[in-house]
Amino acid sequence: QKTASRLSSPLYYFTDQAHISNIRLSPKGTDFTLTMHDHSRALHIALPGIVQAYNAGLAVLAATLAYPGISDKAISTGLADFTLPARFERIREKPAVIVDGAHTPQSVRHCLETFTAIYGIGHTLVFGCVADKDSPGLARILSPYFSHIIITRPTTFKASYPKNVYEVFKNELSSLQELFLIEESGEALQKAVELSHPVLATGSFYLASELKKNVQP
Repeated sequence: QKTASRLSSPLYYFTDQAHISNIRLSPKGTDFTLTMHDHSRALHIALPGIVQAYNAGLAVLAATLAYPGISDKAISTGLADFTLPARFERIREKPAVIVDGAHTPQSVRHCLETFTAIYGIGHTLVFGCVADKDSPGLARILSPYFSHIIITRPTTFKASYPKNVYEVFKNELSSLQELFLIEESGEALQKAVELSHPVLATGSFYLASELKKNVQP
């Protein structure tokens, strides 16, 4: 507000200008309805996620304010062609392997919300985070939703302590859950695939990058 006032610029709040409804998630993306000024559009993005529908809606509002004459076709085409590496990116089928660079409590919650909405609970998690992340907080969020959890090293580029992370997760799990420590990320992915569940790999963009190098379609 202060910056807008100083620059004599109009200030818009998304919730005052637009409304999102009918969000539907699938492995192929997100469908939703965006209503702005009594005009509704049925839209699709190839990126699954409730939060991604709101991100897309914000982008449409910004484009519409900047270019009032923009067409519905241009908006639909632009969103449909959009991709974002390592944001709920499916890198393998049968079993599905999803990589997501989420590494904060809020982003991990968004990722988990999307994964469980599409695939349910009780599957396999591959987790690796660098040393400065809140591994106890992330463990508390993630651990209740997976039957198998594999802790790995996300990268050699930055410091990480997978043994410590393993102990953190160990304190959060029940006797019905399996926990593995496999420090080499390629081997961790291979083990996850052998378990034949849908796999979510998260905790670091470094980890997502490493797993994309090692995945076999």
